[in-house]
Order: sequence, then structure tokens, then C-alpha cells
Amino acid sequence: MRKMDYARGKLLRIFGIQAWYTGVNIPSGLFVLTLVLLIVSGCRGLRPAEVKTEVKTKVIDGFSSPESVIADRDGSRFFVSNVGEKLEPRAKDGDGFISELTPDGAVVNRNFLPKEGVLNAPKGMAIIGQTLFVTDIDRVVGFDMATRQKTFELDFSAEKTVFLNDLAVFDDKTLF
Repeated sequence: MRKMDYARGKLLRIFGIQAWYTGVNIPSGLFVLTLVLLIVSGCRGLRPAEVKTEVKTKVIDGFSSPESVIADRDGSRFFVSNVGEKLEPRAKDGDGFISELTPDGAVVNRNFLPKEGVLNAPKGMAIIGQTLFVTDIDRVVGFDMATRQKTFELDFSAEKTVFLNDLAVFDDKTLF
């Protein structure tokens, strides 16, 4: 394992999964400005290619404040996180869920996850192997995609985290 030297944060390793938690809140305006600057500086001097593509739009109903979408490795299943009936992303109200869709947008199971237990306001997701990880206010929860059973939970409430929003996969054992 490579040594990671980050000035502020914790490298957590639980059940063979590493998660990096910085605990630093970045103002959204700063993030957007940084993102715009990266895009503009990276695109300087590039000319758009003429690409003719047909865009198909499909409206899919039945969600409750959808937040994120992720596809499994082979693109045969898509998952949508639903914050809940009311768009209250910090409310621990137990009305959040994950929906499963086909590649063409057909809803296979509106309430695919959790099979048991509670999701409050699920947002960002990541997949490692057969485990779908989702952020849920102050915790990260993992579910086996075949059995729909919860296989992982990492609670950040002791760090006073109140808005975990997304995850990124570094390798087959590391989440950021």
C-alpha cells in the first residue's frame, strides 16, 4: 500500500475498503470557480469537432427527488438515488431509496434498495465489485447488488459530518 500524506484528514480502512475523509467543507462557489477555470484552461486552443449525433430524450416518472445516477460495470443496470418525497437532503426521515433501471430507462424496481433498513437522503454512489456504495447524510452504506443486503456501513456522525455528497473509486479497494 502506498503511503498517503494528506495534511488534514483520516485514512479509514474498514472491511478491506479504504476511505479518505478530509472533514474540510469547500464553499460551493469556490468549487464551481475552480471547475470552470480547469475546464477553460484545459480547452484553450481546442476547436469543436463537427459531430452529428441524434439525441433521444426520455422522461422517466416515479422518482422522489432523484440526485445521482450510476451504471454497473457492463452498463446493463442503472441505479438512481432518491433523496425522498421532500427535497430535504439533510433530513433523517427514512424516506430515501435507490431505484434500478434498464439501459433504455425502464424502471425494474423503484425501491431496489434498501431491502431492509433505512436510507434517509441517499446521494452520490460508487461501485466496487458487486457492492454499491451510497452516501447518506453522515454515513456511507454498501449493498450487495445481487442479494440487496447491506454489507457495509461507515458512520461519520462523530466527526459532525452533515452532508456527505459523493464518492469516487480509486481502485478495487479504495473509495474517496
